[in-house]
Amino acid sequence: MDRGLLLLFALTFIIHLIGTLAYSVRISGTRTRRIAISLSLFNILILISRTSNSFQAPLLAKRVEQNIAIGNNGGAVADFRWLLASATLASVVGAFCIPTFQRLFAQYVEAFARYRSVPRILMRVFSPSGSAQFRESIRVPAWKNIGNAHRGTHIPWKVVLLNTIAMAIWWF
Repeated sequence: MDRGLLLLFALTFIIHLIGTLAYSVRISGTRTRRIAISLSLFNILILISRTSNSFQAPLLAKRVEQNIAIGNNGGAVADFRWLLASATLASVVGAFCIPTFQRLFAQYVEAFARYRSVPRILMRVFSPSGSAQFRESIRVPAWKNIGNAHRGTHIPWKVVLLNTIAMAIWWF
């Protein structure tokens, strides 16, 4: 894997990780009863994802065009397999991090409600007390939740379908 592909791999990872962590924002918004604040703060992270996407698209297009120009169609296929692997890895890591991120984000939503300043929250995140909060918030997904998702007994199909439609419209 060369440096260009590694950069594309990293950008794809960031885009899909933030997309997966969006689900934890909804949970923290409902738990704190501050849905608008949680979505507003999450839009800052979405800006990072969209910025990554704006760098990724031209880099990927250039790489594909170079492969076509030299007649190396197999190189483009290999590149896209690496990008799919990156997206899959990011989704798995994001799913694993949802309980931790949900707890952290709920704390930051409450802090924003108190301080009303994104720079103050960022200073708090990178302070020693912020790292202590991070360590205290680390959780792994409960096996019960994973088992329920696998069996499909816990999630109504109508909710899954409506959520899929809403996300498709939102990302479009």
